[in-house]
Amino acid sequence: MPAPIPAAIAHARRAAFDILRKVTRDRGNSDTLLYSPSVNQLSPQDRNLCTALVLGTLRWQRILDAECRRFLARPGLSLPEDALLALRVGAYQLLFLDRIPPHAAIFESVEWVKHSEGARQAGLVNAVLRKVAALPKARNFTAEPAYPEWMVARWKKVYGAETCQRICEQGQMEPRTALRLMSS
Repeated sequence: MPAPIPAAIAHARRAAFDILRKVTRDRGNSDTLLYSPSVNQLSPQDRNLCTALVLGTLRWQRILDAECRRFLARPGLSLPEDALLALRVGAYQLLFLDRIPPHAAIFESVEWVKHSEGARQAGLVNAVLRKVAALPKARNFTAEPAYPEWMVARWKKVYGAETCQRICEQGQMEPRTALRLMSS
């Protein structure tokens, strides 16, 4: 049984880890879980960070896994689910979010995994995330499809390579914020 998650981990990250763990274990979908009472009680800033962490980690999972596996001594190593989640969330913050200090992304990912079912992998998570933090930030990840290979192959077959590339690029872009004003 994993130890209780320490209070040192920000509420937004705790909620994001919890949601991602449930999604991974087929105990809910991200959209529904992001509107749960535990997320609704967060401050607006924490709710926004939680949402960004969950949706970004899911959107870029394939790329995050590839970036992290580059730094494993054995890239084919099967890691516990919680260690993978910690790597993905930490790497997402390091590679895609500009306002998160690298030390916070690394520290909280390592602390979370220490108190999870993947506790024995805390040192590995720390080492890999430190190497990810050293990567240049200016990479254009939209050029690499983050979708599963089978999906990209199907789109190429049905729509052609050029349209498939546009689908991947559009699907991986952050959605624009829109407001709809209604008159009364």
